[in-house]
Amino acid sequence: MNKLIMVICFLLLPMHSQAADVYKWKDAEGKVRYSDTPPSGKTPYELLSGKNAAAARSQADAVAPPTATDKSAKSGVDKELEAKKRKAEADNLQKKEQVKLEQQKVREENCKAAKANLQNFKQGGRMFTMDENGERRYMDDKDLSEGLDKASKDVEQLCSGQ
Repeated sequence: MNKLIMVICFLLLPMHSQAADVYKWKDAEGKVRYSDTPPSGKTPYELLSGKNAAAARSQADAVAPPTATDKSAKSGVDKELEAKKRKAEADNLQKKEQVKLEQQKVREENCKAAKANLQNFKQGGRMFTMDENGERRYMDDKDLSEGLDKASKDVEQLCSGQ
């Protein structure tokens, strides 16, 4: 049993030595250097592995300039803004189409009323208008002729393009 514990201890010993910190930096000549000790002075370095590597990476990530993942996050924000713009444009276009449809409906109703008025004048018979006092005033031949002309012009104007 003691031999088994000793074997396990000897096997775990190399794992302890692998936990050493590894530093990477460029020297004054521009050559990349690796060492288990950090460079002297204010030379910037990168901690590649070891006990303190995870802490150093998280600290470096907090201070590091934007990377590809940051750009993708920004592009995600840009995509969201573009989607909002497209939605606003689509909503605006839909409102314009709705206004056009409402105007078309009003034109159709006005055209229908003008055609009905023209039909009344064409049928003839006794027609009247109401005066200021609310009394009927029957139209004579001249009024009927003018009304027929006006109704024809209204149909031409209101029903053109239909």
